[in-house]
Amino acid sequence: MAGKFEGINIYDPWELAGLISVKPRASRFLSKRYGNAGEVEITEGKRVALDYKFGSTQIAPFVQDGSTGLALASDGYSTLELDVPNVGVKKNVTKDELEKRIAGEDPANPYDIPTRAQKKIEEINVELETSVAAREELMVADLLVNNGLTITERDDKTGAILNTYKIDYLAPLDPTGSQLNARQKTLMGQAKARASFATSKSWRTATLTEIIQDLDGVVQKYAAAGIAVSELLITPDIWTALLANTNFTTPFQNAMFGNQYGDMNSQQLDIDAAVVAHLKVRGRIISLIVFDGTYIDNDGTVKSYLPENTAILTAPNVIKFKYGSHVIIPEGSNDFENITGARIPELYIDRSNSSKEYRLHSHPLAMPKQFASWCVMKVL
Repeated sequence: MAGKFEGINIYDPWELAGLISVKPRASRFLSKRYGNAGEVEITEGKRVALDYKFGSTQIAPFVQDGSTGLALASDGYSTLELDVPNVGVKKNVTKDELEKRIAGEDPANPYDIPTRAQKKIEEINVELETSVAAREELMVADLLVNNGLTITERDDKTGAILNTYKIDYLAPLDPTGSQLNARQKTLMGQAKARASFATSKSWRTATLTEIIQDLDGVVQKYAAAGIAVSELLITPDIWTALLANTNFTTPFQNAMFGNQYGDMNSQQLDIDAAVVAHLKVRGRIISLIVFDGTYIDNDGTVKSYLPENTAILTAPNVIKFKYGSHVIIPEGSNDFENITGARIPELYIDRSNSSKEYRLHSHPLAMPKQFASWCVMKVL
């Protein structure tokens, strides 16, 4: 069979997964910068363990010579197992479609039917992979905003909503519960308190000094927990309000004050994200990043990944993905197989209707690497 992926058995899910790996994924700022894209953890089955870790700056003590060392209090705590949700999309390749010329095909030297079928599947793979990547991007956005996830399961034939449930990563650990020791209860109470923050004054009118003081208080709490925050992710409406606030912009026009508080130097990070300024806060430089990513929801409407008036004080790589496996009967086999991977492709042949159905499954679960390691701020 001719084509770029000559030699790949597209009926074997393991080899078909190789086809996915050589295709570049769509640019997804949130999942790449704050998640662990390319460093996924795979688990057998549909349940994954969630291990919480609390931040700590506890120092190592001096002990007498010959001592075995002083035991430190345990800050980590493994709390629960979670079911991974199922993300699934599919498309058909029919005999009627294979009679039509595809994009890039030379009419004077057309592909044969098998080659056209493979190239059509390659195109479908890219489209479906993009949709799954967008779902992962939305999971990261949901987790950043809500410290949890909302999972809406749909019927695979009608698209109707069957079930909706929430995962709250701040709720499973009860600070009054006997399963936590005294130190863990204290750390957890502090963590929940720093996970959200509302400014006493709207940034629409606040001075630059007041804005830095707001950030200073939050940064101090995270520094005490040994968590480094370096970025303030904001929505475009916040940046528009800041630019319209002369109390914020005027100091930057003075070179001396600009150097004192930071700068308004910009840098494009991705197609929908850019650094627009830097603020000096408690010996740290906090990058202000405006993110304006959108997606098409299942009802066909264009929506923003982040709701308006959302500011998140965070750092890169604070989220990880774990993936569950998927059970299928591969083409040519009579037995079930447990397939593992971030993307699980499947090609189903319907000979009675002379069609092929390309399916792409994924069982992703986004979770924080550390308990309450970012702060959601309301600033307007």
